[in-house]
Amino acid sequence: MCCKAIDDVGAEHGVAERNLSLSLKKMKEAGLIDERLLEWSDALRIIGNEAAHGVGVSIA
Repeated sequence: MCCKAIDDVGAEHGVAERNLSLSLKKMKEAGLIDERLLEWSDALRIIGNEAAHGVGVSIA
């Protein structure tokens, strides 16, 4: 749910890339988020991917 909320914030500001990783980078480039928020959001994205897809990333 966090990933969807982050994605929706980007969409609200006209950022709607094909995946959340690209959207986060675009939001950073546009000045919508700072480096700290980019790192936090990217960590949530990775954890969300692991939970949804079981891609083998350890979150411990």
